[in-house]
Amino acid sequence: MKNKFLILFIMVLIVLTGIFIYEKSLNPPKDTKSNNEVVAEVNGEKIYLSDVALHYFSSVVAYRIQREEIKKNFGEEGLEELSKYEPDPMKSLNSIIDNKLLVQYAKSKGYREDEEYLKNLVSEQKKWFHYELNGLPPDINFDPASKKLFDEASKLIKDMVRKSGLSEEEFFNKKYIPMLKDAAIVHSMFKDLEKSIKIPEPTEEEIEEYMKKYKGTVTFMKLAYNSYREAEREKNLIEKSSNPEGEMLKRASKVDYMNFSKMEELPPWLKNAIKEDREPTYFEIAEYNGKYYLVCILEVKKPPSLKELKEFIIEDIKRRKLNEEREKLRSKLIDELRSKGDIKILNKEKVINLKNEIP
Repeated sequence: MKNKFLILFIMVLIVLTGIFIYEKSLNPPKDTKSNNEVVAEVNGEKIYLSDVALHYFSSVVAYRIQREEIKKNFGEEGLEELSKYEPDPMKSLNSIIDNKLLVQYAKSKGYREDEEYLKNLVSEQKKWFHYELNGLPPDINFDPASKKLFDEASKLIKDMVRKSGLSEEEFFNKKYIPMLKDAAIVHSMFKDLEKSIKIPEPTEEEIEEYMKKYKGTVTFMKLAYNSYREAEREKNLIEKSSNPEGEMLKRASKVDYMNFSKMEELPPWLKNAIKEDREPTYFEIAEYNGKYYLVCILEVKKPPSLKELKEFIIEDIKRRKLNEEREKLRSKLIDELRSKGDIKILNKEKVINLKNEIP
């Protein structure tokens, strides 16, 4: 539940921080819609520079949050895939164009807001907007880093609402409701179109391949010696100390971990040091290639079994396939609407220059 709360918070934070950054950096006039420059038109409907700026700056905030999370959890290697999604002002403009085409098409076909979806959307967004202005309830506890981010964002948003001269309700209705209603109309259309999608049951090969990403982890410290007697002497000294783990850390200098799908994937000295009948923390001596390793096993998490995860895996594979088909459906429809629509890019340079406005 805590992760769900954090995700919802970030969704609200992204939108509102985007508004704040836009207003602070570009300093637009009070009546943005009537005074701000029109940069594109979609079938006669205007897109303002402020629309693109808000989308772009919000995307940058989201990207930065994701980048820090990935870097923290997976290191620099995890950033390569994310770099494909780096925000760009023209990407934001095209995203707005696509969304306007979808909303226009859905309305032309008589689709209306999915009331239940809109109700839930408004309820969640409104709740978190209220938390931003009035503080978190006692039953929601963020970790210190997230709490700091929340508090900093709250200060900015409170200031933004105060300067707008609007009440909490008025501000929410002006900034959120039109956007949420459009989202609910498009959702209603795709819910209808998706009825034609048929997803087959996953094959055993697909399930086995999926299982490979679920790995176990062994956390340990190690020291290497040239003789068993030397390793044993150090083991006895460490185990007799008042703080064996601390003494081991002084000598080893760091705590290591390795991921594995099968025990056979681990180095022989580490595999031999793991004793299934013992509970960590414990010390073992394992020999490999003439070296004697004193290993402190801190934790062993075995990979989950197929039996434990099979039902979840089947549903997740089907969900992923459904999302792929949804995206194909969406892309096909957008391509058709773009080919028939009257789309005018009126000031590409102004849009591209938004890159220079990022604080």
